[in-house]
Amino acid sequence: MGVFDATETGLRAATNKTPIEWSRALALGLSLWYEWAILAWVLARLARCFPWSSDSACIGFWSICLLGAIFAVAKLCMDYPVIELSTVPSRG
Repeated sequence: MGVFDATETGLRAATNKTPIEWSRALALGLSLWYEWAILAWVLARLARCFPWSSDSACIGFWSICLLGAIFAVAKLCMDYPVIELSTVPSRG
């Protein structure tokens, strides 16, 4: 997924006449998808703590909503430094 994302980023940048180096696009794509992998692992661990059963469906629903909001904010917080680092022009 990271390679596909990097290819799409490179092609989009080229059509907008703001080319990006392939290595930067690849680093960005892989980094962003590795973040999803980390969050998915954490979510799988947390899913065991909040089982979805008929007895606790309401609690399970609201805990999933809360975790979804927390994960959305966490992903945004993880994305910001990665995107900033990948878009800073290289010096050298």
